[in-house]
Amino acid sequence: MEGLNDSGPPPFLYKTFNMVDDPSTNCVVSWSRGGSSFVVWDTHSLSSNLLPRFFKHNNFSSFVRQLNTYGFRKIDSEKWESENEGFIKGQKHLLNSIKRRKNTSQTPVVIQQSLGSCVEDGEVDRLRRDRRVLLMELVKLRQQQHNTRAYIKAMERRLQGTEKKQQQMMSFLASAMQNPAFLN
Repeated sequence: MEGLNDSGPPPFLYKTFNMVDDPSTNCVVSWSRGGSSFVVWDTHSLSSNLLPRFFKHNNFSSFVRQLNTYGFRKIDSEKWESENEGFIKGQKHLLNSIKRRKNTSQTPVVIQQSLGSCVEDGEVDRLRRDRRVLLMELVKLRQQQHNTRAYIKAMERRLQGTEKKQQQMMSFLASAMQNPAFLN
C-alpha cells in the first residue's frame, strides 16, 4: 500500500528525463560523460524539433525557466550543460526528490541573478553571429570609405588639372588677343 498516494515526478521532469535519455536525441541533447548532468548540443534543433515533440511549445527560454524553477544549475559557461542532484542517468526514481521552488519575495539581486541565468546559449550564439555580421559590415564600410576617399582625391587632382589647363588656355587667349599679328 505504500507509495499509492505518491503522485510521481512532475510531468516536466519526467518528459525532460525521457528526452535526454532517448539515444535518438544524442546529437541534440544527451547525458554528460558521468551521467550527473545533461548537455544541450544544438539549442536550435532542440527548440524546433524536440521541445514540440515532448512539450506543448518550442520556446527554449520557457524550457530554461522551467529548469530554473526545479533547481537546475548551468555548470559550464562554454556549453549549455545543466545539473540537478535528482536528475541522474539511470536514476529516474530520483525525480521524485526534485521539488519546484516556491516563488517567495525575492530581493532585487536574487531576481537579477535568476534573470541572468535565463539567458540561453541560443540567444548568446545569435548575438555572437550578429556581432560577427556587424563587424564584417563595419570592415566593408571602412573599405568603402577608404575607396571613396581615394576616388575623391583622384577627382580633386583631375579637377585641379582641368582648372590649370583652363587657366593656361585663358592666358594663351589673352596673349593672343593682345598680339594682332599672332592671329595672322
